[in-house]
Amino acid sequence: MVRANRICIVLVLAALAAAPLWADGSLFGTIAGKTRDESGGALPGVTVTLTSEQKGVQRTETTDASGSFTFALLPPGTYTVKATLSGFDPIEAANNVVRNNWIGLDTTHNGAAGNST
Repeated sequence: MVRANRICIVLVLAALAAAPLWADGSLFGTIAGKTRDESGGALPGVTVTLTSEQKGVQRTETTDASGSFTFALLPPGTYTVKATLSGFDPIEAANNVVRNNWIGLDTTHNGAAGNST
């Protein structure tokens, strides 16, 4: 019984010691960016889809009033980001490698007849 209590206490202490690593996302990465139109203005309401190239798992965000989006707490891996908005060409950026880092990804959307970057 005493041995089981010691093991339990050790496991709880180990979990508490590791908690700050999970809390600040240092075991994970982030992809964040802004969407803009061809004149440089922010594009709110853009649907941004993140897809894990290894697992096929998707997450979706909608850009805020400043055109910003953030995908936080991403496990390490390679991701594709696709941004779509009616009336604009879709944007796709593949091979975004996430480790325990932050990736900035800004996009410029042109009208439906133009090219996008």
